[in-house]
Amino acid sequence: MNEDTINLLRECNAGCKSGTNSMEQVQPYIKNEKLKSIIDKYNDKHIKIGDECHQMLNKYHEEEKDPQISAKAFSWISTEMKLMT
Repeated sequence: MNEDTINLLRECNAGCKSGTNSMEQVQPYIKNEKLKSIIDKYNDKHIKIGDECHQMLNKYHEEEKDPQISAKAFSWISTEMKLMT
């Protein structure tokens, strides 16, 4: 597996983690059952894709990448502010 493919898998894995974190952050605030069902569906898809990326990286003895702490913090704060308004 070449380095570009490994980097792409790492970025996809980090993106899935970020998406999952955001969806799980808003779930307690969702009152509409249809919206909750949609969020759950896409959260499950993000988890599945993230797991597949993780397995492929493990197969080639490569480390996965976590979302950057600054991006994670900004996303969390931004979401919380939007939820408060």
